[in-house]
Amino acid sequence: MNPLALVELARLTIDLRARFSGRYWQWRMNTAEGPRRLDPAARRRAALDFANWRRRMRKMCDD
Repeated sequence: MNPLALVELARLTIDLRARFSGRYWQWRMNTAEGPRRLDPAARRRAALDFANWRRRMRKMCDD
């Protein structure tokens, strides 16, 4: 696990002001996962994958 991914998740939480229960996120959860829900471990892996991707994109833009 990349420790910088956890930093990115914290940064994302700050950027969103921890508003993960809003209408957008409810819509996103329903459209991303559809009728079958991911188990919590798979959801954590997906969040870390996203955080790694976000970190790489931020690094590319900063260079």
